[in-house]
Amino acid sequence: MPDIVVLRPDGVRDEEWTPAADALLVVEIASRSTEMNDRGSKPLYYAEAGIPVYWRIARDGSLHVYELLDGPEYTVTTVVHPGETWATDYPFPMTLDPADLTD
Repeated sequence: MPDIVVLRPDGVRDEEWTPAADALLVVEIASRSTEMNDRGSKPLYYAEAGIPVYWRIARDGSLHVYELLDGPEYTVTTVVHPGETWATDYPFPMTLDPADLTD
């Protein structure tokens, strides 16, 4: 189960389980107990489910953006370090600094 899920506007809501096809983005926030799964098995499962974008916030506060591009596995497309600003239009327009995501 991811820490954050952004669903398609028409996705199933208010259910205990949401179909993976309804997820536009999943986000994992690493901790000592989850870091290995967040870097290992979880991206494999999310990619297999066809979730187009996966964000991992590492313990050092950096944001790692993974996308399904050409094939069944994620490609790292962006790494943003705390103190840097990053703008994206996916899954909606936003600008962020990873330092604002963690304490």
